[in-house]
Amino acid sequence: MNEREAVTAIQNQGRYKLFRNFMMNELGVTRADIEEWTKAAVSQQAERLVNNPAFIEEVTRRVTQSVVNREQGWTSIDTIRQQVASGLLRDFEVTVQRRQPEHLP
Repeated sequence: MNEREAVTAIQNQGRYKLFRNFMMNELGVTRADIEEWTKAAVSQQAERLVNNPAFIEEVTRRVTQSVVNREQGWTSIDTIRQQVASGLLRDFEVTVQRRQPEHLP
């Protein structure tokens, strides 16, 4: 952590303490209240997500893609492109020919 980050962290700690003291002293909010509210909010959000088919499909797609990438040693879409290109060039003869002028952008 550099000096600037340390100063920012100290300033943020001071702001947090001020906010926490305000919540506790002025509003009467306790740590238990916050924990209870957080658990309820997280539970409600989890229930909404679990009952959302689009969310389940997206999570399934991402997890599957992550597992396949890890198993294949792929770390990015560029690595996948390189692997596919290498495979095609290994198995096929590729000829590059300039397009006719009417097909050029």
